[in-house]
Amino acid sequence: MKSYIAVLFMMLSSVGVSSSAAVASIIVTFDTSTPPPLVAGSFGTIDVLIESDDSDVLNLFQVDVTLTPIGPSPAGGLKFTATQSDAQLIDPTYVFFGNSLTQNTNDPPTTPTFVGTVNGAGDLFSAFDATDDGSGPPPLAGLSSPVTMLLGTQYLLFRLDLDAFAAGTYEIDVVAIPFSTGFFDELFN
Repeated sequence: MKSYIAVLFMMLSSVGVSSSAAVASIIVTFDTSTPPPLVAGSFGTIDVLIESDDSDVLNLFQVDVTLTPIGPSPAGGLKFTATQSDAQLIDPTYVFFGNSLTQNTNDPPTTPTFVGTVNGAGDLFSAFDATDDGSGPPPLAGLSSPVTMLLGTQYLLFRLDLDAFAAGTYEIDVVAIPFSTGFFDELFN
């Protein structure tokens, strides 16, 4: 008999990113797990998606997400994989595809540099990336190269790798930590 893990997804919106002409809202959503549902003793992924309710410019993001057991589900029954694969970096739907600071500052390009980190308990993932035009010799950054997110287009923000240890129901949320979670249209040099 298989035990299943249900992961509840929350649609969250964040305070908008400002540009010189207008303020737009950034909308973050969690896609369904792959495979749906996750089975205890296996692993899977969840795509975190981003879109804007207006055309908006994005140059940098830092987002913290947590896993929380619901009801009688055991703590630690679902965890973020300790070392994330960062599979979004090679996905053409990634918001910074080919324009990622993480990719363009690797020296040599095969040296792993991670888009995020997982805390020791496996229930908090902190994601970060910025744009980089690749003009700097690795590991030095090049010039920032902001991305215009088009109205009505969803982009992959990052992909979460998960390990399912026990059956249960879990909620995933964006954590609103001041000066931690945010979306910006320029780098602060």
